[in-house]
Amino acid sequence: MRLLFDEDLNHRILRGLMRRLPHLDIRTVDDLALAGRDDQQVLEAAAREGRLVVSHDVSSMTAAFQERLDSGRSQFGLLLVPQRLPIGMAVDQLEAIARMTRNEDWVGVMEFLPL
Repeated sequence: MRLLFDEDLNHRILRGLMRRLPHLDIRTVDDLALAGRDDQQVLEAAAREGRLVVSHDVSSMTAAFQERLDSGRSQFGLLLVPQRLPIGMAVDQLEAIARMTRNEDWVGVMEFLPL
């Protein structure tokens, strides 16, 4: 599983997931020099690197993701984590996803946590 954490995602979720799965391939928008870039650029980088995007940005990220799909561009998935979801539950959900699925399962899929 290869993940890309959007810049708006709570870093406690990132730290919690990395503690549980230290070898999981996680990058942040900062790691990829994408901080401050628009959602289309983040999604393009994720598609290029084969990464599932994890974000709190329900409004603009969902629209950008759907626009990519509608235009026929390839896209790995998008996992949306509501701000109100407790940190521990978000980490539990992401850990289960990382353990039980593969990136290929998420091509073109947008889901909201909790599943």
